[in-house]
Amino acid sequence: MGLTSQELEAVCSSLGQKPESLLILGAIGPAPAHGNVVGVFSLEDELPDEGVRAELAVVSGPTSRHTALMSRLRDVYCRKVVLLNAAEDWSTNELRALGFQPQSVAGFERVFFYDPDLDKPPRDWNNASNWANPENFDKYRW
Repeated sequence: MGLTSQELEAVCSSLGQKPESLLILGAIGPAPAHGNVVGVFSLEDELPDEGVRAELAVVSGPTSRHTALMSRLRDVYCRKVVLLNAAEDWSTNELRALGFQPQSVAGFERVFFYDPDLDKPPRDWNNASNWANPENFDKYRW
């Protein structure tokens, strides 16, 4: 049973996402009727090295043996990743170590979301105005 268009819309809306491009993994069956789906792959498929880049990946039913695939997804192929119905053999601490945060989405169990914007908020001190103070060059000894 694959991921339906209604389920895909429910996941995106509950996470507050309007992705321009989607990559779907683990869905068995036809691709959902969604205009911006880049590709649909099985969890056992090897992703191509080139040509697949999406804003959001939706992964259905991953297990702990897919750790390398999830890391590669979030680092190379997609900016944001949603894990739907993650297997029980994957502990919450292991998923948090990979950067995934637990989320609640109606109709799905054990949903985790990776968003680098939520994981690493911008720091106030890390900007150009706080690096060097040219007006203080002759006033103070550093």
